[in-house]
Amino acid sequence: MRRAHPLAQPGALSLQAYCDAQHVRVSFAGRPRGFVDESLASLGFKRRVMVTVNQFSTAGSVVRNTDLLTVLPRSFLPATGCQDQLAVSELPFPLRGIDVSLLWHGRHDRNPAHRWLRQALAQAAYEIAARVESIVPAAATPIRS
Repeated sequence: MRRAHPLAQPGALSLQAYCDAQHVRVSFAGRPRGFVDESLASLGFKRRVMVTVNQFSTAGSVVRNTDLLTVLPRSFLPATGCQDQLAVSELPFPLRGIDVSLLWHGRHDRNPAHRWLRQALAQAAYEIAARVESIVPAAATPIRS
């Protein structure tokens, strides 16, 4: 949310206040519901989504100039380009983690270039996780290469 948002004050973001607020949903596929909506529904709540965008950076730009809220991974805050203009708060409800995996055809298992790419991607992911670990502990599982 933007830094001057009324819910940015300590203790202001209750579950009810969160659901009463207006939201930006990030959906890469344009789906009308996502994992945040599913988590809220399991608790008997629903949020009011006003805008759906397909990128975290777009969501950051929208919320920095409005009273809308959004949910995005902390590691993506720098990618918004407006990290200094946003207030970050823990969600007032539990949210399951998101698994990110690499998949490849078995014929590429021993390909040296493919192995290098998989290792480079894994290293980049660990470095990003290490930067945000002080905020949210990373629960990364190493890939098998």
